[in-house]
Amino acid sequence: VIIIFDVSYTEDFEIIKKYIYDEEIPFIAGLNRDNLVRFEWYFSPEMNSATLIEMAKDSDAWEELATKVIGSPVNIKFNEFFTIEKLTVLGEVSESLREKIESMNPVFRPYLAGFTVP
Repeated sequence: VIIIFDVSYTEDFEIIKKYIYDEEIPFIAGLNRDNLVRFEWYFSPEMNSATLIEMAKDSDAWEELATKVIGSPVNIKFNEFFTIEKLTVLGEVSESLREKIESMNPVFRPYLAGFTVP
């Protein structure tokens, strides 16, 4: 499962960077338990926009992690800094995960076909 958060922000970019390096990444890494195999930020500071890409082993793994993160101080700060413009979820997703993130108006795109090179 791949989760793509397209966000905008109004806070100073240096403050955002400090939050990501000092708070968010250590917090997520501490909770991860190998659920995420990818957690990457990409920024366009001149446009005050960014993309966060999370790749989980499967729907259940991401749901387990998300359940621990939602409502945490780090998540509250995330919501203060960022406005989620679009949330895209790629892959097969459980009904319980769909219900948990429904309020974020995600776009779900199930897998059809392709290949990955290791």
